[in-house]
Amino acid sequence: MPTSKDSVLRSAYSVLYPTWLTQISFQAVFTVLDHINRWVRNRRQEINAVRVDPKRARTVTDLPEKEDELQLVESVLTSIDQSLMAKAALTSKAYARALMCFEQLLFVNHDGTADPSVAVQAQYEQLHEIYAHLDEPDGMEGISTMILSPSIEHQIREHESTGHWTSAQSCWEVHLQRSPNDLDSHVGLLRCLKNLGHYDTMRTHVQGILTRHPEWQSGLLGFQVESEWMLGDWDQVQSLVENSDSQASSVLFARILLAMRAGDGATLSAAVSHTRKMVGIPLMSSGAKGYKRAYDAVLDLHLVHELDMIYRAVNLGDQRDQSALDNLLRNLSSRMDSTLPAFRIREEVLAIRRAAFGLHASRLPTLKNAVDQSWLHSAKLARKSGYWQTAYSATLQARQNEVPFSFIESAKLTKASGEPIRALQELESSMKTVQPQQSGAQSGVIDLTGEPPVSEETTKMMAKARTLRARWMHESDRFESSQVLKQFTISTQQHKEWESGWFHLGQFQDDCYRALPPEEQALRGSRMNLQTVKCFAKAMRFGSKYIYQTIPRILTLWQDMAEDIATKPNDLEQFRKINQEVQRAARVLPAWKWYIAFPQIVSRVEQENEEAFDILSKIIVMVTQEYPQQALWFFVSTLFTKREQRLSRGRRIINMLKAKQDGEVNILIEATIKMFRELLALCDFKMRDKDPLKLNMPKQFPTLLALTPSPLLVPLQESLIAAVPPASSSDSGHQPFPGDYPTIANFQDEIEVMNSLAKPRKITLVGSDGKLYPFLGKPQDDLRKDARLMDFYAIINKLLQSNSESRRRRLHIRTYGVVTLNETCGFIQWVGNTRPIRHVLQKLYEGRKMQPWSSEVQGISNRCCALPPTEAAKMFTEKILNRIPPLFHEWFIENFSEPAVWFSSRLAFGRTAAVMSMVGFIIGLGDRHGENILMDLHNGDVVHVDFNCLFERGKQLDIPERVPFRLTQNMVDGFGITGVEGVFRKACEVSMQILRDHRDSLITVLDAFIHDRLSDWEIERGRLEKIQVRKWQEECKELKRRDPNALCPEKPKVKIRVVSDKLLWPVGKKFKGIHSAGKNNVERELSTPGLVQTLIQESTDIQNLSKMYMGWMSWL
Repeated sequence: MPTSKDSVLRSAYSVLYPTWLTQISFQAVFTVLDHINRWVRNRRQEINAVRVDPKRARTVTDLPEKEDELQLVESVLTSIDQSLMAKAALTSKAYARALMCFEQLLFVNHDGTADPSVAVQAQYEQLHEIYAHLDEPDGMEGISTMILSPSIEHQIREHESTGHWTSAQSCWEVHLQRSPNDLDSHVGLLRCLKNLGHYDTMRTHVQGILTRHPEWQSGLLGFQVESEWMLGDWDQVQSLVENSDSQASSVLFARILLAMRAGDGATLSAAVSHTRKMVGIPLMSSGAKGYKRAYDAVLDLHLVHELDMIYRAVNLGDQRDQSALDNLLRNLSSRMDSTLPAFRIREEVLAIRRAAFGLHASRLPTLKNAVDQSWLHSAKLARKSGYWQTAYSATLQARQNEVPFSFIESAKLTKASGEPIRALQELESSMKTVQPQQSGAQSGVIDLTGEPPVSEETTKMMAKARTLRARWMHESDRFESSQVLKQFTISTQQHKEWESGWFHLGQFQDDCYRALPPEEQALRGSRMNLQTVKCFAKAMRFGSKYIYQTIPRILTLWQDMAEDIATKPNDLEQFRKINQEVQRAARVLPAWKWYIAFPQIVSRVEQENEEAFDILSKIIVMVTQEYPQQALWFFVSTLFTKREQRLSRGRRIINMLKAKQDGEVNILIEATIKMFRELLALCDFKMRDKDPLKLNMPKQFPTLLALTPSPLLVPLQESLIAAVPPASSSDSGHQPFPGDYPTIANFQDEIEVMNSLAKPRKITLVGSDGKLYPFLGKPQDDLRKDARLMDFYAIINKLLQSNSESRRRRLHIRTYGVVTLNETCGFIQWVGNTRPIRHVLQKLYEGRKMQPWSSEVQGISNRCCALPPTEAAKMFTEKILNRIPPLFHEWFIENFSEPAVWFSSRLAFGRTAAVMSMVGFIIGLGDRHGENILMDLHNGDVVHVDFNCLFERGKQLDIPERVPFRLTQNMVDGFGITGVEGVFRKACEVSMQILRDHRDSLITVLDAFIHDRLSDWEIERGRLEKIQVRKWQEECKELKRRDPNALCPEKPKVKIRVVSDKLLWPVGKKFKGIHSAGKNNVERELSTPGLVQTLIQESTDIQNLSKMYMGWMSWL
C-alpha cells in the first residue's frame, strides 16, 4: 500500500479506476489540501500579528509551539509532487488548480525567458490548453510568446479563441488527414462549421461520418440536431429526438422547440421542467463560489426560461395584440444585457431565439423582423469581438434575407477589417439604392405620386447611414469641410430627435474649430463655438449616451468665452446667443444631467462675467435643490475657502437657495455647514510630537458628536456618483441615485492619529445601515486634486464599462470618496483590506532572511544615480538585482490558496495595474513608490493613492523620474509566468485605446482641475506672470529711453487658462500617441500597440530604473 503523502494521486494513476472514481479521489485530495492551506494562511497571519505587536508577544507563551506546527505542516505541503498534482488537476478539469501547479513548477527554474527544452515547452503547451479551457484568451496570447514551435493543436486553440474559424477549419482538416478516425477532430471541424454558420455543410459532414462510424451517433447527435433545426428540417429533428434518450443540452432544447412548434402546452411544460432539472445539475455541485465555473449551466437555464417566455407570448396570448410581442422583445433585450458580454455567450442566446422565432415567423411579421435583426446583432457582436469571418457570415445571412439597411453593418465590417476607403465607397453605393421619399412631411409638399409614405424607421435608418457616411468622410480627410457639414446637417434634419446625429454634428464643428490656426479662431471661432453648443445642447436633450462628452465641452466653451469677452467685444453677440442656449438647456434638461459635471460647474464660481455667473448660479441652485444630499458635499467648501471672490460667490448662491424657502433643503444646508465647520476643527486640531496618538470624540469634539444622527449622506464615492440610464432606456423618469444610501448615524469615540509629520487622523462614521465607514482627515493637505481625480477616474470607469472588450475583462480603477473642506483640509475614505505593496514585499523578503532596503542597497542606489547610464545599469544589475530576486508571485499563492480565487486575484492585479499604468502615463502621474500603491488583500486589486505629483512634476524633481509607471521586477513577477505578455499587455492596449477614443471629453474634464485654482496652479500662474512682467518692464524701459513721454502698454496678467494650456498640452499629445522614442528621442505618432510597447520598454529598462531616486526602490 502506498505510504507517500501523494499516494492517493499515484494510486489513481497506477490503477485502472473508472474515470468518475478517479475524479472523486482527486477532488477529495484537493478539498483536504485547500483546508490545510487555509489553516496555514490563518496560522501564519496569527504568528505575524504577534510578532509585530511587542505587548502581545509578551503575553503569548505558546508562540514557539505554533511556529513548529506551522513549519511541520508546511513541510508536508512542500513535499507533495507538484507535477503529479498538476496532472491530476488537469485530468479532473480543475483548470485553475492545474494552472497554479504548473506555474509553481515553472517558477522554480524560470529566468523570465522562453525555455527551449522539450519538457518545458511541453508544459507551456499544457498552460496554453489550460488557458483555453479557462476561456482566457489573453493568457493564451501571453504563453504563446514563450512557445518556440507551436503544435497544430496550439494553432487550433489560438484560432478558435480569436474567432478565426476558417483558419481553425483548415487546421482541423490537416489533423483529420493524419487521423481520419479521430472523433475529437471531427467534433472540432464541426464546431468550426457551426461558428461559421455553414449548417448545410455541417449536416452533410455528420451524415458522412455516421455512414462510416455509426457507433459515433451519440457523440455527434448534438451537432446533427442543431444543424437540422437551423435548416428548418423539423421532421428530421423529430426523428432524431424520438430515437434517442440523450440528455445533452442540444437534444433537451430540441424537445422544447418541437413542443413549441406543435403548440402542445402540456408537453412543453414537461420538457421545460425536465430540461431545467438536467441542465441545472452542475449548479448543485459548484457551491457558493462556483458561479463562474457553472456559468454554462446558468446560461442554459436562462435559455430555457426565454423559450418558455416566447411560447407564452405567442401561443397563450391574443395574437392580434401587438403589444404582447413588443413587450416580449423589450424583455428579451433587457435580459441580453444581463448576460456576460462575450460573443460565445450572447451568440448562443441569439441562435436559440432565431430557432424559436422562426417557428412562427411566417405568420407573425414581428417575429420575422426579430429573426432578421438578430442576424445583424450577431454580426455586430462578432465584429466588435474581432471575429471577422463569423461577422461576415452573419452579415451575408442578413443581406440574403433582405434586411433593410444591413449594408450599414456590412460597411462597418469592411472598415473594421482595415479598408476604410472601400467601406465608404460601399456605404455610398448602397445608399444610392435606398431612395426614401423626402418630399412629404419634411418639405411641406403634398405627395401626389401615389407612392407609399416612407416609414419613420426608414427615415431614421437613412439618417444613421448618412451620419456614418459623414463621419467616415471626415476621417478620410479627402473631402471639403462644406461637403461633410452638408451630410451631417441633412442627417439631423431627417431624424431631428436623435442624440447621435446632433452629437456628431457638434463634434465635427468642434473639430473644425480646434483645427483652425489662432488668427482664424479669433475671427470665426465664436460662431463655430455657438454652433457646437447648439448641437450638443440638442444631443443632451434627446439622450444621455454622450453626456460625458457634451456637457463638459459646453461648459468649457461657454465659460472660456465669458472670461475672454471683456477683451473681445466683437464676440459679444455670439456670446449672448450662447448664454441663451445654455439658459434654454437649463430649463428643459433634467437636473441630473447637469449634476454629471457639477464639480466642473462649481470650479467656475469665480467667473468674473456677471451675465455668465448669473446663469451658472441658477444651474447650481437647480441641481442643489433637486439633489441636496449629494450636491452640498461638493459645494459647501466654497463657504470655507480663503479666496475672497470664491467665498463671496458661495454665500450668494447659498442665500439664493435659502430664498427658495424649501424647508428640507434649508435643513440640509444648515446641517452641512455645521458638519463642515466641526470637521475642519477636528482636522485643524493642533497636536505636538509628544502627544498620544489617540483622540477622544466625546471629550475633545463634543460639538461634532452632537450633530448626530445627521440627515447627511455618508460621503462614499458610490453615494455621490450619478447613474446614467442604459442606452436601451429612456431618460424620462430616470433615478440617478437609485440606492438607499446610508446617512451619518454616529461617530465612534476613538480617533486614531497616524504617526507622520502632518498627524492625519482616522475617524469612523457609523452609518444608518449599522456599518462602519472610516475616513482619514488630512490637515495641511489640498485634497481638491484628489477629489478632481476621483471624478476623472469615475468617468473613465463609465467609459470602460460601456466598452464590451473592457467590460469582459472587468477593467476598472479603484476609487474612494474625497471630501474637500477647504484648500488645506479634507477627508478621504479609508481604503479597507489594503496594504502598501512595499509592506507586502517586505514581509516576503523578511521571511526569506533578505533585506532589500538595507543601508548598503540604498548606498548602491545613490551611487547609480551619479553614474553614466550604462555603468549605472551594470552596477544596478550586479550588485542589487542579482542579490534580490523577485518574489511577488509567491504572495499570491500564500494569500489566495484556493486556486479559483488565486486565478481571479492575479487577473485582477494584472488588469487594475494595467489600467492605472495607462491612465497614470496620460496624466503624468509620478511618485509611484511602494507606499502609494496598495494591494487589496481580498481580491488582488491595485489601488493608487497620493496624487500630488501630477502633469509630469516627477520629471522636475532633483532626481528626475525616468519611467512612465511602476513596472519593476516584482510587479512583473506578480503577473505570473508570462510577465508583461498576455493579460497585462492586452489590458494596457484596451485601456489606452478607450482613452484615446474619448480624448476630447477627457481633456475637457481635466480642464476643471485648473479652474479649481489649486495652489500648484496658482504658483505656476505666478511664475509665468513674473516672466511676462519682467519682459514688459524691459520693453517699457526701452520705450521710455526712446521717448520719455511714451505710454507703456498695460501691465500683463496671466490667466489661469494659460496654465491649463501649458499643463494639458503634453496630455493632448499623449492622447494622440505622440511620444518621444528611440535613441534620438524623436517625437512620432504611434499606434496604440506601438505606444504600449514603447511604454513597457521604458518602464522595465534597467538604465531608467537604475537612475530612479533611492526612495522609489526601483529594485523592489
